[in-house]
Order: sequence, then C-alpha cells, then structure tokens
Amino acid sequence: SKATVSVLNCSLQTPPLQTMRCAFAALWAALLCAAAADDQYVVTFKDAASHRDFAPLEVGLAGGEVVVDLRRHHAVAARLSEEGVAALMNSERVASVELDHKRYLARDNVDPAEFEPGMPFGIEMVQAHLIPEAVNATKKICIIDSGLDMRHPDFAGNTKITGTSDPAGSGSWDRDPFSHGTHVAGTIAALRNGEGVVGVNPEGHLPIHIVRVFGSGVRKWTYSSNLIAAVDECVEAGSEIVSMSLTGESRSDIEERVFAELYADGAGVLMVAAAGNKGGEDYGYPASYDAVVSVSSIAKSEVHGHFSQKNDQVELCAPGVDVLSAVPVGHWRGEHGDYATFRGTSMATPHVSGVMALVWNNAPECSAGAIRDALATTAKDYGPPGRDVRFGFGLVQALDAFNALRRTCGPPFPPTPSPPTPVPPTPVPPTPAPPVVKSVECAGEALAAGGEVELCDVTEGTAVELEEVEVLVSFPQLFQWGALCFAAEVKVTVGDATWTATLANGKAKTFAVDASVPANVPIRVRVENTHHLCAAEVEARVVYVKDVSTPVPPTPAPSTPVPPTPVPTPAPETPEPVTPVPPTPVPVVATPPPTPSPPAVEETVECAVQLVVSGGAVDACEVGGVVEVRQVEVYAEMPSLFDGGVFCHSVLVRVVVQGVVYTGRLRHKTRSVLDAAGVSDHGPASLVVANDNSFCDAKLAAKVTYVRL
Repeated sequence: SKATVSVLNCSLQTPPLQTMRCAFAALWAALLCAAAADDQYVVTFKDAASHRDFAPLEVGLAGGEVVVDLRRHHAVAARLSEEGVAALMNSERVASVELDHKRYLARDNVDPAEFEPGMPFGIEMVQAHLIPEAVNATKKICIIDSGLDMRHPDFAGNTKITGTSDPAGSGSWDRDPFSHGTHVAGTIAALRNGEGVVGVNPEGHLPIHIVRVFGSGVRKWTYSSNLIAAVDECVEAGSEIVSMSLTGESRSDIEERVFAELYADGAGVLMVAAAGNKGGEDYGYPASYDAVVSVSSIAKSEVHGHFSQKNDQVELCAPGVDVLSAVPVGHWRGEHGDYATFRGTSMATPHVSGVMALVWNNAPECSAGAIRDALATTAKDYGPPGRDVRFGFGLVQALDAFNALRRTCGPPFPPTPSPPTPVPPTPVPPTPAPPVVKSVECAGEALAAGGEVELCDVTEGTAVELEEVEVLVSFPQLFQWGALCFAAEVKVTVGDATWTATLANGKAKTFAVDASVPANVPIRVRVENTHHLCAAEVEARVVYVKDVSTPVPPTPAPSTPVPPTPVPTPAPETPEPVTPVPPTPVPVVATPPPTPSPPAVEETVECAVQLVVSGGAVDACEVGGVVEVRQVEVYAEMPSLFDGGVFCHSVLVRVVVQGVVYTGRLRHKTRSVLDAAGVSDHGPASLVVANDNSFCDAKLAAKVTYVRL
C-alpha cells in the first residue's frame, strides 16, 4: 500500500519522465517488501505422529512452504509470513515456532602453517625441499603468462629475474593485472626471506625470464602467434625451460612444428603446459603436442582434480587444488595480504617446470630428453599401474629423479668409505617372493532400473588384499520412460563395505578398498541401480594384491648330546621335634561399599565448515582422549548450484569416525544426524568427511557429541 501511495504522489507532483522513473522505483520497492515479507522459521511439533502426518498440511494451510525436514527432531524449517506464524502458534499439534537464525562462514582455505618458516604443501609433495638449489645455476626458466609484480617482497631485489613485454602491446612485464603470472612465479621461485611463502627454487639462484602475453583490461586470452613469438623471446633470452600455464581447444600446425623443432627430439628446450580445466577428455594445446609435457592436477589428499583434463597426452601430475602463492601487491584485501589460494592445472604446471629447473641445474650435463625421462620413470604412480589418462606417469618427484640421473648422466654419488674388517656372513633365509598386484576386468552386465547385479566372480588360492574397485555405468538409451538418463545413483558393495555414488553416463568412478579376502573365497562386486526409470549397463574392474610368498621354516641347529651327570644320593635326615605355635587372631575390617561412578557427561565439539572438492575428503575434527561417540551431525552447502554442467542441488556425503562408515545424501543447506556408537582403543576419535559427488564441490561441517571414558 505504501508503494501505491508513492506512485500516486509521483504522478501528481512530477513531470512524465520523472513519474515513470519514480513509479518503477516504487514498484521495485514493493517487490522487495513482498519478498522480505516471508522469513524462515523452525516449526516444532508435539510428537512424531503430528510431524509425520500433518507437517506439510499444517504449513500449507498457514500459507507457508517446507524447505527442510528435521524428521529426527519432529520439526521442519519453513518460509512463513507473520500471519502464518500466528496461525501455526494456535495449532494444537505445534509445540513452538522460532526464527531460523542465520550462520556465516568464518574461515578461508589458507592454512597458516604453509607460510614461512613452513612451506606450501605442494613443495613437500614434489620433494623440492629435499634437494639443495644449485648455486651456479645455468639452466634458465622462462614463464609465459600475465607478467610478474616485481614489487612483491618474494621477488623484489632478485637480480636473476629479467623480462620481455609482448610486442603486441600487452603491457610491462613487471606488472600483473590478472594475478595469474605472479601466482605461477611464486610456486617456481618465491624467495626464502622469512616472510610469505617459498617456491620450488627459493634461494634466488635460478635465472628467470618473464614474457607477458596477456594484456590489461578484460581480455584474458592471446593468439597462438603471440605464443610462438613469446617462446622465441624465451629462447633468445637463453632459456632452456619454458613454463606455460595456459591452454586452448584448437590444434595449430605451425605451433606444433615450432615446438617440435625447439625440443629437437630431446636435445633442445624443455616445454611444460597445463592440460586444461574442463574436466573432460578433449585435448588442450600446446600441452597435447608430443614435444610438450602435459600436466594434470591433484589435491593435497592425492585425488585427481575433478576439473582437470583426462587424456592420453597427460604425462605428469602435480598439486593444483588450493595452492597457496603470491599475488600482486594490493590486489587482494583478505586476511593474508598479498597471498591467495588458486586452483587449476595452471597451478600444477609450475610445480613440474620448477622441479625441472631444480633437477637440471643439479645435473647440467644431462640432455633435455634425459631430464624428461627421469621425471617420468621416477614419478609416484597413482590409479592403474603405469601411465593413465588422469595422472599420466604420476606425481613428479624431484629427489628420486635426481638420484636416477646420478646413475647415468648426472654427478656421481659420493664414494663409499672403505668397509671394516670383514665378518663371516650370517646365513640369510631365502627372501620371500614379493606380492603380486593383479587387475581383473569384469565382463559388462545389464543393470535394470531399480535392480542389482553381481560382477567379478574371482577366486584365488591364497589370501588377497583388495586395493580398489572401479565401476563404469553407461545408458543404452538417454531417454527412457519419460526420464532423461544422463546419470544414475548406484550402490556398490564389496564384502562388508558399501558406497553410494552418482555416476554420469560413460564416466568411471574408483573406490578405495581396504579389506582382506581369505583363500578360496570369491571376490564379488554387487552394483545396485537406485534409479527407478533408467536401465543401464555396468562394467567393473578389481585391483588386489596377492601374496605368493611361501614361508620357509627355520632349520634347527644340530645338538651335541651331553652325558648325564651322576647325582649323589642324600643321607637321611634326623627329624627334630616341632613346637606348635598358637595362631594370632586377625581383626576383621569391614569393606566399604563401592563408590558409584558419576554419570557420563555428554560433550560436543563443532567442526568448522570446509570446502570439499568432488571426490575429495577432509579431516573434519579430532577429539583427544578415549571417548565414546554418541552422535554425528553433518551440514552441507553447495557453493555453486551449477558446476561442471550438472545441477548441484545435493551432495553425497561419506563420514568415517573410529572406523565406522556412514553415507547419506544431503540437500543444499540441510543437516543430517547419524547415530554412531563405539569406543576408540587408540586415543582420539578422528572424523573424516568425504564428498562422493562426481562433479559438484560442497561446503561441509560436522558436530560430534561424545562422552569421555
């Protein structure tokens, strides 16, 4: 009504144009008032039956809408007007109505332990802290990006850094409008100066050349011709390593030819590029040229980044999720000043190129091809054995690669000191054969809507340790019974372990398994299709370790017979008379009744909200001492309701506490309470929260209720 009065006043007192503007403002104010008229409340019912049978009806009659069902507490959260609140307060089935108060996040993804004197987690994961930086480094690295802010304390005063601005006019190389290039350079060579972070090469000995190709303004792309010109600038500046945290969808013949000529079959320049962040199987360029090392992304938990490209050109992987590094001075106004966490294969790439520079400068006599081969053959393998589309050969390892080069073209190992006086060798029992890792591909089976099927009927004659199970679901028809069949929620069971996950059409999901199977007991994978409309086809693969060693019993040493020693016969003794002693009376002391133990007092610990990427897991919280867990409550919130082409309205959560696994699906901004019981025999109760969604990130929090024992 107030908005209507405002419109009438405008029409009577103002010219026509101003009247239209005033009327529009009043109408907008009326809409805002109407939207704000309904607030969110928690409605608690008097008993379970009232909640179960009448909650939606009561809220609906009051003109409201149920948004969250708190079934365990006989309550619902609902959007209501003031009139609706009054109506529910007068209901004989309702116990109370209260405002649903708001709560806000109070931390970010930066771990203070990653600042000096500590280091970002990626530096340790790639073993960069285990190799000293070469003082007389000659292998220069070139970074093609958006520039580098030389005012930053982690680069200021570093005389080993030079640069070239883009001939097309992108701007000065020592300024960075997008923060991207400074973040990349920080991972490669942020100085160890007592503040901020450190890079893979932190001592300031590495020669660096910067070529800026991304200009100021909103344009965050460049042409392949500019990239070729930038690489030429790198080579003319004496660079032998080129780091490119960039990608494109189209292949260029001239670009491929130039990079092949520069690499020269391993005799020339090493080039590294980002695999891409679309999460699919498409090739990204220049990373997918044979002359370039393609880098994918993994998280601190060593799981594959859901956004990272997956194809047969991926060669190595490195940390690329929540990577902490430097950003231009004054660009970020957060708690941690000129530092921030970024994610992407752009963040994984400088870990690999930085390790290349660190290792090559310690083994300068080796060729580019030898460095590339050493990084591939010593990488920490993930996923299926050998090279795969997600991780390539695996996580780059600086120390292992350097030690491999010392056996061929690198500096020799220090001489072994002269051995001491030889000691006769002690017989050593035969070494048992190492365990054998086997991967079994299981034949595909039809999986009816709402049905289940068993696959992988494998039996071994010895006990085995299960490592992982991979499940692939595909739909023969994408439109069935009026439903669009692009994804299905399945339940996978192996032995006593069960997982629930949403699998997209044609996308595989890998489940880690920690279980033993006795000899001659079949290994079976049971898959249940919880979708009641979409029939599918399912395939599976089982990876397990088979122990083939045969224990050898020790051979007893031959014993030398010892003649028995004659024992003399003792002479008979003369008994002496014994005088009886009367017993001493013992006073009887009454035992007091036992003191009853005080009743156990429940305690609660709140675990902070954390961002959990799809397929990832976090340590939510830990309780010291020996405890019995009574209740676990989980809260889920979707930071983006549309991620990776999927509508992210809910998240599949897996909770592990004291070895007990719980699973459940939580909708956006809802809580779920799980009953848990068990006594920790090994100290604290650790709670791990995992996001089993294939595409959607989620913010998850937990609350643990327990008693101390």
